[in-house]
Amino acid sequence: MIKFKNIYALISISLLLFSQYLIADEIDFTVSRKEGGGLVVTNTRASIERVRMNENGIVYIYGLPTAETEDNPICYDSSTGQLGNCDAGTLVGPIGPAGPPGEDGAPGTDGMNGTPGADGMDGAPGADGMDGAPGADGMDGAPGPDGMDGAPGADGMDGAPGADGMDGIPGPPGPSGGNITVTLANSNITLNTDNQFVLASGNNALTITLPASPISGQVLYFYAEFPGNISLDPNGKDFRQNGVDYDVSLISEFGNINTEALTLIYSGTKWYPIAIQ
Repeated sequence: MIKFKNIYALISISLLLFSQYLIADEIDFTVSRKEGGGLVVTNTRASIERVRMNENGIVYIYGLPTAETEDNPICYDSSTGQLGNCDAGTLVGPIGPAGPPGEDGAPGTDGMNGTPGADGMDGAPGADGMDGAPGADGMDGAPGPDGMDGAPGADGMDGAPGADGMDGIPGPPGPSGGNITVTLANSNITLNTDNQFVLASGNNALTITLPASPISGQVLYFYAEFPGNISLDPNGKDFRQNGVDYDVSLISEFGNINTEALTLIYSGTKWYPIAIQ
Protein backbone atom coordinates (compact mmCIF):
# COMPACT_ATOMS: atom_id res chain seq x y z
CA MET A 1 0.00 0.00 0.00
CA ILE A 2 1.23 3.50 -0.84
CA LYS A 3 1.83 5.75 2.14
CA PHE A 4 1.80 9.53 1.82
CA LYS A 5 2.86 11.87 4.69
CA ASN A 6 0.21 14.33 3.64
CA ILE A 7 -2.16 12.83 1.13
CA TYR A 8 -4.37 15.89 1.27
CA ALA A 9 -1.51 18.10 0.17
CA LEU A 10 -0.89 15.77 -2.79
CA ILE A 11 -4.55 15.86 -3.72
CA SER A 12 -4.53 19.65 -3.55
CA ILE A 13 -1.56 19.82 -5.91
CA SER A 14 -3.29 17.48 -8.40
CA LEU A 15 -6.46 19.57 -8.27
CA LEU A 16 -4.44 22.72 -8.85
CA LEU A 17 -2.70 21.19 -11.89
CA PHE A 18 -5.90 19.89 -13.45
CA SER A 19 -8.44 22.47 -12.45
CA GLN A 20 -9.98 22.40 -15.96
CA TYR A 21 -11.61 19.09 -15.12
CA LEU A 22 -13.18 20.51 -11.89
CA ILE A 23 -15.20 22.97 -13.94
CA ALA A 24 -16.59 20.35 -16.29
CA ASP A 25 -17.43 17.66 -13.80
CA GLU A 26 -17.07 16.58 -10.18
CA ILE A 27 -13.86 14.61 -9.51
CA ASP A 28 -13.44 11.51 -7.36
CA PHE A 29 -10.05 10.60 -5.86
CA THR A 30 -9.08 7.02 -5.30
CA VAL A 31 -5.92 5.83 -3.58
CA SER A 32 -5.27 2.25 -4.56
CA ARG A 33 -4.46 -0.09 -1.77
CA LYS A 34 -3.20 -2.80 -4.03
CA GLU A 35 0.50 -3.48 -4.46
CA GLY A 36 1.83 -1.26 -7.23
CA GLY A 37 -1.18 1.05 -7.00
CA GLY A 38 -1.21 4.85 -6.91
CA LEU A 39 -3.38 7.95 -6.91
CA VAL A 40 -6.26 7.90 -9.44
CA VAL A 41 -8.66 10.72 -10.37
CA THR A 42 -11.89 9.53 -12.06
CA ASN A 43 -15.22 10.96 -13.11
CA THR A 44 -18.15 11.00 -10.69
CA ARG A 45 -19.22 7.52 -11.70
CA ALA A 46 -15.69 6.17 -11.23
CA SER A 47 -15.93 4.68 -14.72
CA ILE A 48 -13.27 6.76 -16.47
CA GLU A 49 -9.78 7.56 -15.21
CA ARG A 50 -8.83 11.19 -15.71
CA VAL A 51 -5.44 11.31 -13.95
CA ARG A 52 -3.18 8.54 -12.60
CA MET A 53 0.02 8.79 -10.56
CA ASN A 54 1.58 5.38 -10.09
CA GLU A 55 3.71 4.42 -7.12
CA ASN A 56 6.83 4.54 -9.35
CA GLY A 57 6.18 8.28 -10.00
CA ILE A 58 4.91 7.95 -13.56
CA VAL A 59 1.98 10.33 -14.21
CA TYR A 60 -0.76 9.84 -16.82
CA ILE A 61 -3.11 12.63 -17.88
CA TYR A 62 -5.55 10.97 -20.25
CA GLY A 63 -7.02 14.20 -21.60
CA LEU A 64 -3.73 15.47 -23.06
CA PRO A 65 -3.82 13.52 -26.39
CA THR A 66 -7.12 15.27 -27.31
CA ALA A 67 -6.59 18.63 -25.58
CA GLU A 68 -6.49 21.90 -27.55
CA THR A 69 -3.17 23.42 -28.57
CA GLU A 70 -1.69 25.79 -25.98
CA ASP A 71 1.31 28.18 -25.86
CA ASN A 72 3.61 26.30 -23.46
CA PRO A 73 5.03 22.86 -24.35
CA ILE A 74 4.65 19.67 -22.30
CA CYS A 75 6.09 16.23 -23.18
CA TYR A 76 3.82 13.21 -22.99
CA ASP A 77 3.01 9.99 -24.83
CA SER A 78 0.49 10.87 -27.57
CA SER A 79 -1.37 7.56 -27.20
CA THR A 80 -1.55 7.11 -23.37
CA GLY A 81 -1.02 10.63 -21.97
CA GLN A 82 1.95 9.52 -19.86
CA LEU A 83 4.16 12.46 -18.81
CA GLY A 84 7.89 12.14 -19.41
CA ASN A 85 11.21 13.87 -20.12
CA CYS A 86 11.33 15.77 -23.39
CA ASP A 87 13.46 14.29 -26.16
CA ALA A 88 16.31 16.60 -27.21
CA GLY A 89 14.75 17.09 -30.62
CA THR A 90 11.13 17.37 -29.54
CA LEU A 91 11.04 21.17 -29.14
CA VAL A 92 13.33 21.87 -32.10
CA GLY A 93 11.54 23.59 -34.96
CA PRO A 94 12.17 22.99 -38.64
CA ILE A 95 15.43 24.22 -40.13
CA GLY A 96 15.11 27.82 -41.30
CA PRO A 97 16.26 29.07 -44.67
CA ALA A 98 19.96 29.56 -45.19
CA GLY A 99 21.22 33.03 -44.31
CA PRO A 100 23.17 35.20 -46.76
CA PRO A 101 26.86 34.30 -47.15
CA GLY A 102 29.24 36.18 -44.89
CA GLU A 103 31.92 38.52 -46.16
CA ASP A 104 35.26 37.09 -47.17
CA GLY A 105 37.80 37.16 -44.37
CA ALA A 106 41.07 39.06 -44.67
CA PRO A 107 43.89 37.13 -46.34
CA GLY A 108 46.19 35.39 -43.93
CA THR A 109 49.90 36.16 -43.63
CA ASP A 110 52.36 34.11 -45.66
CA GLY A 111 53.75 31.13 -43.87
CA MET A 112 57.45 30.70 -43.17
CA ASN A 113 59.59 28.92 -45.69
CA GLY A 114 60.24 25.31 -44.88
CA THR A 115 63.70 23.92 -44.32
CA PRO A 116 65.39 22.66 -47.49
CA GLY A 117 65.23 18.93 -48.03
CA ALA A 118 68.26 16.64 -47.91
CA ASP A 119 70.19 15.96 -51.10
CA GLY A 120 69.01 12.94 -53.04
CA MET A 121 71.16 9.83 -53.44
CA ASP A 122 73.29 9.41 -56.56
CA GLY A 123 71.61 7.40 -59.28
CA ALA A 124 72.91 3.95 -60.27
CA PRO A 125 75.46 3.91 -63.13
CA GLY A 126 73.92 3.41 -66.57
CA ALA A 127 74.28 0.13 -68.46
CA ASP A 128 77.05 -0.27 -71.01
CA GLY A 129 76.07 0.68 -74.54
CA MET A 130 75.64 -2.03 -77.22
CA ASP A 131 78.49 -2.86 -79.57
CA GLY A 132 78.24 -1.15 -82.93
CA ALA A 133 77.36 -3.19 -86.02
CA PRO A 134 80.37 -4.55 -87.95
CA GLY A 135 81.42 -2.51 -90.99
CA ALA A 136 80.51 -3.63 -94.48
CA ASP A 137 83.01 -5.70 -96.46
CA GLY A 138 85.08 -3.82 -99.00
CA MET A 139 84.25 -4.14 -102.68
CA ASP A 140 86.03 -6.75 -104.77
CA GLY A 141 88.74 -5.50 -107.07
CA ALA A 142 88.14 -5.27 -110.84
CA PRO A 143 88.60 -8.72 -112.62
CA GLY A 144 91.64 -9.32 -114.67
CA PRO A 145 91.43 -10.00 -118.44
CA ASP A 146 90.43 -13.49 -119.60
CA GLY A 147 93.24 -15.79 -120.60
CA MET A 148 93.64 -17.10 -124.14
CA ASP A 149 91.70 -20.18 -125.26
CA GLY A 150 93.64 -23.38 -125.08
CA ALA A 151 94.06 -25.70 -128.06
CA PRO A 152 91.09 -28.07 -128.70
CA GLY A 153 91.49 -31.59 -127.40
CA ALA A 154 91.34 -34.71 -129.55
CA ASP A 155 87.92 -36.27 -130.33
CA GLY A 156 86.86 -39.00 -127.94
CA MET A 157 86.02 -42.55 -128.98
CA ASP A 158 82.47 -43.49 -129.92
CA GLY A 159 80.51 -45.01 -127.09
CA ALA A 160 78.96 -48.49 -127.22
CA PRO A 161 75.40 -48.64 -128.66
CA GLY A 162 72.60 -48.52 -126.06
CA ALA A 163 70.17 -51.35 -125.38
CA ASP A 164 66.94 -51.58 -127.40
CA GLY A 165 63.91 -49.85 -125.82
CA MET A 166 60.80 -51.80 -124.68
CA ASP A 167 58.00 -52.46 -127.16
CA GLY A 168 55.15 -49.97 -127.01
CA ILE A 169 51.53 -50.94 -126.19
CA PRO A 170 49.92 -52.39 -129.30
CA GLY A 171 47.11 -50.33 -130.74
CA PRO A 172 43.54 -51.65 -130.96
CA PRO A 173 42.95 -54.02 -133.84
CA GLY A 174 41.32 -52.39 -136.78
CA PRO A 175 38.12 -53.80 -138.22
CA SER A 176 38.60 -56.53 -140.78
CA GLY A 177 37.81 -55.29 -144.18
CA GLY A 178 34.25 -56.30 -145.08
CA ASN A 179 34.08 -58.88 -142.27
CA ILE A 180 32.90 -56.79 -139.23
CA THR A 181 30.50 -58.68 -137.02
CA VAL A 182 27.01 -57.17 -136.89
CA THR A 183 24.63 -57.91 -133.99
CA LEU A 184 20.92 -56.97 -134.14
CA ALA A 185 19.37 -55.98 -130.82
CA ASN A 186 15.54 -56.01 -130.62
CA SER A 187 15.38 -56.96 -126.91
CA ASN A 188 17.67 -57.10 -123.90
CA ILE A 189 21.02 -58.65 -124.84
CA THR A 190 24.47 -59.32 -123.32
CA LEU A 191 27.48 -58.95 -125.63
CA ASN A 192 30.77 -60.85 -125.66
CA THR A 193 34.24 -60.24 -127.03
CA ASP A 194 33.18 -61.35 -130.51
CA ASN A 195 30.62 -58.59 -130.95
CA GLN A 196 31.74 -55.51 -132.89
CA PHE A 197 28.82 -53.57 -134.35
CA VAL A 198 25.43 -53.53 -132.56
CA LEU A 199 22.35 -52.27 -134.38
CA ALA A 200 19.22 -51.36 -132.38
CA SER A 201 16.64 -50.70 -135.06
CA GLY A 202 13.37 -50.83 -133.10
CA ASN A 203 11.81 -48.17 -130.89
CA ASN A 204 11.30 -50.50 -127.93
CA ALA A 205 13.09 -49.67 -124.68
CA LEU A 206 15.85 -52.24 -124.08
CA THR A 207 19.19 -52.73 -122.32
CA ILE A 208 22.41 -53.83 -124.04
CA THR A 209 24.87 -55.30 -121.50
CA LEU A 210 28.55 -55.05 -122.43
CA PRO A 211 30.95 -58.06 -122.15
CA ALA A 212 31.73 -59.20 -118.61
CA SER A 213 35.45 -59.66 -119.43
CA PRO A 214 36.29 -57.31 -122.28
CA ILE A 215 39.76 -57.33 -123.86
CA SER A 216 41.94 -54.25 -123.47
CA GLY A 217 41.60 -52.28 -126.70
CA GLN A 218 38.24 -53.86 -127.65
CA VAL A 219 36.10 -51.53 -129.75
CA LEU A 220 32.28 -51.60 -129.90
CA TYR A 221 30.16 -49.64 -132.36
CA PHE A 222 26.51 -48.82 -131.70
CA TYR A 223 23.77 -47.42 -133.88
CA ALA A 224 20.29 -46.67 -132.55
CA GLU A 225 17.36 -45.14 -134.40
CA PHE A 226 15.85 -44.15 -131.00
CA PRO A 227 18.88 -43.48 -128.76
CA GLY A 228 16.67 -42.29 -125.89
CA ASN A 229 15.25 -45.85 -125.56
CA ILE A 230 18.56 -47.79 -125.55
CA SER A 231 20.41 -48.25 -122.24
CA LEU A 232 24.03 -49.47 -122.08
CA ASP A 233 25.09 -51.49 -118.99
CA PRO A 234 28.93 -51.59 -118.46
CA ASN A 235 28.51 -54.93 -116.63
CA GLY A 236 30.51 -54.07 -113.48
CA LYS A 237 32.82 -51.62 -115.22
CA ASP A 238 32.41 -47.83 -115.63
CA PHE A 239 31.91 -45.41 -118.45
CA ARG A 240 34.37 -42.52 -118.24
CA GLN A 241 33.45 -39.18 -119.82
CA ASN A 242 34.48 -35.59 -118.98
CA GLY A 243 36.52 -36.80 -115.98
CA VAL A 244 33.49 -38.49 -114.37
CA ASP A 245 32.58 -42.18 -113.98
CA TYR A 246 29.09 -43.34 -114.99
CA ASP A 247 27.16 -46.58 -114.62
CA VAL A 248 24.13 -47.56 -116.75
CA SER A 249 23.48 -44.79 -119.31
CA LEU A 250 21.28 -44.11 -122.32
CA ILE A 251 23.03 -43.73 -125.67
CA SER A 252 21.55 -40.22 -125.86
CA GLU A 253 23.30 -39.31 -122.55
CA PHE A 254 26.70 -39.65 -124.23
CA GLY A 255 25.74 -36.87 -126.63
CA ASN A 256 22.13 -35.65 -126.95
CA ILE A 257 18.68 -36.82 -127.95
CA ASN A 258 19.75 -36.91 -131.60
CA THR A 259 22.82 -39.12 -131.02
CA GLU A 260 22.52 -42.20 -133.26
CA ALA A 261 26.10 -43.53 -133.51
CA LEU A 262 28.46 -44.22 -130.58
CA THR A 263 31.94 -45.80 -130.49
CA LEU A 264 33.35 -47.20 -127.23
CA ILE A 265 36.89 -48.51 -126.55
CA TYR A 266 37.96 -50.47 -123.46
CA SER A 267 41.18 -49.22 -121.80
CA GLY A 268 41.66 -52.27 -119.59
CA THR A 269 39.69 -50.72 -116.66
CA LYS A 270 36.97 -48.49 -118.13
CA TRP A 271 34.99 -47.87 -121.32
CA TYR A 272 35.73 -44.53 -123.06
CA PRO A 273 33.53 -42.93 -125.77
CA ILE A 274 35.83 -41.95 -128.67
CA ALA A 275 33.20 -41.01 -131.23
CA ILE A 276 29.68 -39.63 -130.79
CA GLN A 277 27.50 -38.75 -133.77
